[in-house]
Amino acid sequence: MTPPPELYRERLYAPASWWAVCLALVVSLSVAVGYPLGLPAGLVTAALAGGAVVWVLVSAAAGVLVTEEALTAGRARLPR
Repeated sequence: MTPPPELYRERLYAPASWWAVCLALVVSLSVAVGYPLGLPAGLVTAALAGGAVVWVLVSAAAGVLVTEEALTAGRARLPR
């Protein structure tokens, strides 16, 4: 049995305000680590924390799929 054709598909990423807050937190963390330990430690912290934040925000994006049979949002599914 073949899956029904997709009528609409979208990925809902985190809003810009979440990215701004996470950027502020990463900068604060890297300054807090880099001030006492030096610039290289701050840069490494910024790279690691920034990578972790980007991974979490992108991987947490919810998918929306509309087919003839159902509406699927994330893991939830509503039949027609």
